[in-house]
Amino acid sequence: MNTSTKLKIIGLSILTLTAVLGSTNKNVSYAAKNSSDYSDKLLNEYLKTKTSNLSAKDTCQNVFLNDKKLRKGISGTIVINGITYKWIETSAGRNRGITFNPGQHAFTISPNPHQDPWYNKNQVKFYNTAATEIKSIGDLHRWTKETRWAIPQPIIIHGVPYKFSINE
Repeated sequence: MNTSTKLKIIGLSILTLTAVLGSTNKNVSYAAKNSSDYSDKLLNEYLKTKTSNLSAKDTCQNVFLNDKKLRKGISGTIVINGITYKWIETSAGRNRGITFNPGQHAFTISPNPHQDPWYNKNQVKFYNTAATEIKSIGDLHRWTKETRWAIPQPIIIHGVPYKFSINE
C-alpha cells in the first residue's frame, strides 16, 4: 500500500499531511520530505484511536507531537566527567524530562514543572540549572556514557524540589 492510499484511509492527503507537519514543527520541507516515513505510524494510530472521535488532523498532530525528531525542544551541551553530552528537554507523557546523549540517559521530572508559573516563563533557565546540577552529580560519581546514571536526591530549582527518575 503506498503513502497516498494509507493517508486516504484516514482522510488525509499528502498536502494536508504536509500542512499539519509544517504547522507542528515549522519545517515544511522536512514535512514534505518525510511524509512517507510517517504514513504507517499515522495509519496504525488512526486504527487504534478510530473509536475515540479524534479527527484525522488531530490523530496526525498527536503522532508528530509525540515524535522526538519533530519536536524542537530546549537543548544544550555540557561536559560531565570529561565527556561532552548534548542534552534536550523531552516530553514524558503529560510530564517533562531531560535526555543526555551519547548514552540515551533519560529522566522524567516530577512534579510536573508546568505547575510552577515561574517555569512557564523560564524554561531555558530551568533546564540549564537542571543540567548543571546533574553535571555536579555526574562529576562526583564519575559517570560515563556506559554507566547507569542515578540522581538519588531531588534537585531544587527555583525553590521547588524536583525528582529526576531514570526512564528505563
